[in-house]
Amino acid sequence: MVAEDGPEGLTLKQNSPNPFNRSTVISFTLKKVSAINLKIYNIKGKEITTLAYGNYNAGIYKFVWNGTDYNGHKVCPGIYYYRLEAGSLYETKTMVLYR
Repeated sequence: MVAEDGPEGLTLKQNSPNPFNRSTVISFTLKKVSAINLKIYNIKGKEITTLAYGNYNAGIYKFVWNGTDYNGHKVCPGIYYYRLEAGSLYETKTMVLYR
């Protein structure tokens, strides 16, 4: 189910800056305690890294992605997706990395 900005939903904001060069901030708001998963994917849908995972209280959260994969290697410039899942809710947004 796509996230809704309702009393039991979540709000995933557009990363900033976008496009970005070195790092970008991804923020979201949870309306209730949720088990979340925030991942980065490349244009082909391959998982690049996980920024957040686990149980989070209601509130506002910010995570920085520095353009690296699970192994700490810099990824290629291009289009990437970030997806936030919280229970049965999810939302995906697009970002652009340039070097």
